[in-house]
Amino acid sequence: MILKVSRFSRRNKVEPWVSFVSFPQGTSRQLATRLLGNKANGISIKRATIEQVELNDVPPTKRLKTYSMEQGKVLKPIG
Repeated sequence: MILKVSRFSRRNKVEPWVSFVSFPQGTSRQLATRLLGNKANGISIKRATIEQVELNDVPPTKRLKTYSMEQGKVLKPIG
């Protein structure tokens, strides 16, 4: 499952900040949203719009982050 997290910053209300996070197979959307709400992940979802997307909806300019259940945090792509 891939979640698209988009939100506007307080200063920049023109271009939203967008991030794509991939979760392990079998993770529910409700659990994934709750896990993203952890401040240790660096993703503030307080004012965010979260939607479920497919892999082909991720633009080639964006890098897909993954959520590690073992470590309990979002892992940034290498490279």
